[in-house]
Amino acid sequence: MSGRGLKNVPVVPMLLVTLLYLYGFTILGRDNLSRANPNPAETSYKEDFNGDGNISVADAIALLLLGRDDPGNSVADYNGDGKYSITDVIKLLLNIRDGNLTPVADTTAVDTTISDTTATDTTSSNQTYTIQGMVYCAAQSVGNVQILLDGDMQASTFTTGSGMYTFLVPNGQYTIIPVEISGYGFNPISRSIRVSGSDIYNQDFFFFGWESLPGNN
Repeated sequence: MSGRGLKNVPVVPMLLVTLLYLYGFTILGRDNLSRANPNPAETSYKEDFNGDGNISVADAIALLLLGRDDPGNSVADYNGDGKYSITDVIKLLLNIRDGNLTPVADTTAVDTTISDTTATDTTSSNQTYTIQGMVYCAAQSVGNVQILLDGDMQASTFTTGSGMYTFLVPNGQYTIIPVEISGYGFNPISRSIRVSGSDIYNQDFFFFGWESLPGNN
């Protein structure tokens, strides 16, 4: 009965683990085989087989168990000869002792310096500026004159009783046109301007025959 129970006990691997542990701390030295990762949050090492953030003989034991359970695992092939064997464990121990550690890039890191391409600067697109002028005849202002705006924005307005007209526009190229009345004219007949970050004033027109306009008799 007792013989049957011993068949399932992994005697050889456990002996290897014990010998490895004793070999590591007595022959290679406890200090050399216990290297703390100075910055585990930013750097990890190929030698950290147990994933605790530190490099020690415990990682050699973890490699030994990994190779026992899954000898075909490429991770267990530490020395890169195409297969796992006890020489991988020995190579690991020697590299830990000598400090020959291999950094591994953290592929999960996210570069937070990348600019947000969805952000939109709406400051310039929403900003409007004033175009303003007067229609006059000699020393008199002329009201009720229709003024058209053409170009990057189209609009229409009438001069006030004081002869003033006003448009609110974004940056762009515009033409201001007073609507002609039969038998009368304006000087100039139109004005072309470019609005670029500032208001524009004094876009005046001289009118011939203002006394005949409604509201100015």
